[in-house]
Amino acid sequence: MFAGSLMLVGSVFLVSYFNTPQARADNHCLTNEPPRAFHIVLVDKTDLFGENFTAQIKEFILRKAKSIGMDERLAVFEIRGTHNKRFPPVVSLCNPGRGVDYNKLFFNRDKRDKIFQEEYLQTFEKAVDDILSFEESPRSPVLEVIEDITTRSEVHEVKGEKTITLISDMAQNSGLLRFVRDREPVTVSEDQIERAIAEIAGTKGLQFHGFSFEIYQVEEAYDQPVLDHVETTWESIIVKSGGKLAHWGDL
Repeated sequence: MFAGSLMLVGSVFLVSYFNTPQARADNHCLTNEPPRAFHIVLVDKTDLFGENFTAQIKEFILRKAKSIGMDERLAVFEIRGTHNKRFPPVVSLCNPGRGVDYNKLFFNRDKRDKIFQEEYLQTFEKAVDDILSFEESPRSPVLEVIEDITTRSEVHEVKGEKTITLISDMAQNSGLLRFVRDREPVTVSEDQIERAIAEIAGTKGLQFHGFSFEIYQVEEAYDQPVLDHVETTWESIIVKSGGKLAHWGDL
């Protein structure tokens, strides 16, 4: 009877072990299925933000990394003065889970906590330290970057929640479209916006269906009328493209 019990326990262990989804070592994402959710943070390096705001951005991203669920993915991208299609993220990892998320009969919880701290959180911390510096540029291709990110296959394969968080003054300024000139709002017609979208997205338009947007606006550079103009213009673009504007405010 004792031998039979041992065989039963061993069988349960083997079934549990081999049925546990395996994760990639480089990003902790599951090898055989997409992440449960995808959270994207875009930091606009063309905005002038001070030391206090820099600390707030770092705290925000680390808080985000801690709060997402196990097997959900968080990617951080930079918005620079020039945009190259398919540019890589600064860091992109899935939450490997804390020790408490694992069955203590089959996993070493202390080891899982160490992986969470050293291979996940600390990786985000180092990456954020590297990107939080202002890059002086008259151009800010926010729309082009969003279109690029939202059309990537690794994002679209996720069936769960998809969020895009922008930390930016949102003052779109590129050869494609501009919302501000000489610190004054530029009136942008619906036709101008549609032509700009067609130029980067073709006849299918922007594909924001299933995406929830959170905007944390950098407000130091512009007066309130400019900020209000920018918000109204972006809200129209996001909603008409099928997205949801879940938040617009400061950090």
